[in-house]
Amino acid sequence: LAGGQAIQGGINVHGWLGIEDGGIESNGRTWNLSANIGPSEDDITSDLYYVGGSGSWPVNMGFPLVVDGTSYSVVYLHSNGGLLCEDATLSAIFGTSIPTPSIPACAVLAYLDELSSTIYAGTLGTAPNRVFTAYWDAESHPGGYDIDFSIQIHEESGLINVKYHNVTYEMRGGGATIGFQQNPSRAYAIG
Repeated sequence: LAGGQAIQGGINVHGWLGIEDGGIESNGRTWNLSANIGPSEDDITSDLYYVGGSGSWPVNMGFPLVVDGTSYSVVYLHSNGGLLCEDATLSAIFGTSIPTPSIPACAVLAYLDELSSTIYAGTLGTAPNRVFTAYWDAESHPGGYDIDFSIQIHEESGLINVKYHNVTYEMRGGGATIGFQQNPSRAYAIG
């Protein structure tokens, strides 16, 4: 996907993906595109900027995300493609399925794989309608194939959006773990 397009309704990331007549076709099903009316990576102003390597960095979103009755205002952005509610070493779970006890709390795994990433993050808007956005400008390691994506968390609704911005053919999700882990025993995998 390019230009900040988002998929409404989900996608089978292991299937074929192509643009057809203004929609996206995935294994014979057509998905509508929505306009990117939220913040883009160009709008983000933040102290967080990291190039290369592997690790995670705590970021205060400016508002809490509540999952299973627990409030998280600080999240951890991981260079290997995840937003975590508590810090964890993600390299230990490459190629495994979720849920996993290796992630101790909730996590949004936009594209969990061995990546080299530049991460931008920031919160825009005013309470109670703020939106936290984290943007990964990433490439596979080894291989150097591009995959750029963002995770948005909306303050009022708790809605979480994952958008894929620049995905080369080689990075279509074959080896990545993608989904939402609610807790170490419940997860919703995509694909």
